[in-house]
Amino acid sequence: MSHISSVNEIKSIMSKYGLNFQKSLGQNFLFDDEYLSAIIDGSGITKDDTVIEIGPGLGVLTTRLAERCKKVIAIEEKIQRLNEEIGNIDAPNSFN
Repeated sequence: MSHISSVNEIKSIMSKYGLNFQKSLGQNFLFDDEYLSAIIDGSGITKDDTVIEIGPGLGVLTTRLAERCKKVIAIEEKIQRLNEEIGNIDAPNSFN
């Protein structure tokens, strides 16, 4: 599974899919491996867990969660982009 690892990658994906960053909605794009590892390690998630992620955005945390747990259910408005970028993830679109 590939990981987004730079600001340029984030900008490229956003441009490709016509996405806009909205700071007023609290949107932030985390890609630093140290912080991501700290979040996941601190969560206590195991390989037997199912995780629900609300607003996975570009899937940066989602891909790492999927490596650690049994299943990730990602709820995202722009689901086509998420599926194309990170593959087969159970991600119902609850915003319709």
